[in-house]
Amino acid sequence: MSSKSDLSVGSAKPAKSDDKPQKPKTHEGSWRESIETFVVTFIIAYVVKSFAFEAFVIPTGSMAPTLMGRHKEVDCPQCGYRYAVSASESMGPTPVIAGTCVNCRYTADIAGEPNFKGDRILVLKSLFDLPQSIGGGPPKRWDVTVFKYPEEPETNYIKRLVGVPNEELRISRGDVYSRPLGTQEPFVIQRKGLDHQRAMQMLVYDDAHVPKALADDPRWNRWRVDEGGWKTIDQGVYGAESTGETWTDLRYEHRVPTPEQWQALVRGSALPGEPKPILITDFYGYNTFQFDDDGMDKSAWSQPHWVGDLTVEFVLQVDKPTGEFRAELVKAGVPYRFVVDLSDGSARLERGDERIDQAQTPIREGGRYRIRFANVDNRLTVWVNHLTPFGEGVTYEIDPKEPTGPQAADLKPVGLAVKNGKVSVSRLKLSRDIYYSLYPGGFDYSENLWNTPLFSGQDVFDLLSDPKRFTAFANVRHVDFPIGPGRYMMMGDNSPASKDSRAWKTTDRLDPNLPGTGWDESNRQSWEVPERLIVGKAFMVYWPHAQPVWPKIRVNPDLIIPFRPYFERMKVIR
Repeated sequence: MSSKSDLSVGSAKPAKSDDKPQKPKTHEGSWRESIETFVVTFIIAYVVKSFAFEAFVIPTGSMAPTLMGRHKEVDCPQCGYRYAVSASESMGPTPVIAGTCVNCRYTADIAGEPNFKGDRILVLKSLFDLPQSIGGGPPKRWDVTVFKYPEEPETNYIKRLVGVPNEELRISRGDVYSRPLGTQEPFVIQRKGLDHQRAMQMLVYDDAHVPKALADDPRWNRWRVDEGGWKTIDQGVYGAESTGETWTDLRYEHRVPTPEQWQALVRGSALPGEPKPILITDFYGYNTFQFDDDGMDKSAWSQPHWVGDLTVEFVLQVDKPTGEFRAELVKAGVPYRFVVDLSDGSARLERGDERIDQAQTPIREGGRYRIRFANVDNRLTVWVNHLTPFGEGVTYEIDPKEPTGPQAADLKPVGLAVKNGKVSVSRLKLSRDIYYSLYPGGFDYSENLWNTPLFSGQDVFDLLSDPKRFTAFANVRHVDFPIGPGRYMMMGDNSPASKDSRAWKTTDRLDPNLPGTGWDESNRQSWEVPERLIVGKAFMVYWPHAQPVWPKIRVNPDLIIPFRPYFERMKVIR
């Protein structure tokens, strides 16, 4: 399992691997690296010189899928979704031969897929020295940041900055809270800006990619048209016409085959258990790498933390601009709704039976509208055709007496409904927020059940599908991290596999019994990164990797020619 994202300077120098020494570089793949280096040199040459940039390579996957380390990519043989699997662990004699699709959970043979090097990024080093009026200033929460690893200052790391100076930071139920250092004020949830929120979303299900083996069996349908009023018009297109004052509802259920069920489906044998909906958890397909001499790490399948912060996006086709349409997200049994009047575009946000805000949207007549509705960090946000009618979103507070764990209603976490109108929806996609666990690879639940190894995917799914057993999610621990002046706290987006502030020690401290050891005389806490160790802000992915194109001639295991720049993954880093 990848643990830390240490970086190498430039595009050709290899970086040290996670927890064990990296073997000396061989000539295998050097041709491809030379060609890629030649190409990207021209790109770097055109970067504006008025700022100080430095290029780095990401070798490991602690920031995946936001930023990729060494990995394999595969188009899922079942659903066609392109996903990545970590290959940072295959630097030795045991290659990664299999990985599991994040969209449909099918485990594919990827032994023949090339290993791609990690993303090449540019880091803006002088930003923190610029005035705030032009975007400079101190490091900011949620920025992706490159810094010197406190325990080994000669090593560069890349993580997301989550804790700032002079605060006490709390991790609880996957979210980040803080209060001023040294006070007893209530902890306040730290919400992401909308750009960061969108960039940090993790795929749950893309309805454009339905697995072939499940397509003809309605028991596996995730969008349940059989529950009344909606019909499947075409693959991935659902429609409904309502003539009364009753809501006609289309619900999502998280129906995912277990590993044992996938094996039966491939063999054509009887299923070991009926398909049933489960809770959405912090599953990372990136971490499901499998070696030829070892099975897949069970923790990759039993990532158990329930995630209630969801985002649904879809295209709404209004065929009859009368009545109302609503999108609903359920969290801890409470429905959160975006409701719009199809005749005039007036909209409201609701929490249960409470109306919490209203606004005007562009939905004023028949036509197509791209809609995204999110419930993240105790805030409801709506996008309509890339506009945000409710601005940065509407926040809400949770009564301490209310349940904070999953309820039976969370087995149907998303709903789309129409009343007295005619609509269709398509291009449905469901995502979740990052869940920050208390410790990399650990379980946040205090109940013994979660600290006992789960020996099969069926064991995990039986628990996640039974509301009577959801009390296992009730007793959640939290951890507090005091952060002193001039210090920061860093965590990776791949929370289960990131060795970051949560897991560091203080081996950099001076030991009076061992003269000449250590370097930090400031009594740094293990989770703190002194500001002087910050290199800069990660700015852009300028070269993800070379993308092979037809006729795809394999020169060696990791080099396929010809290739083109991977424009689709070049991006500004959020």
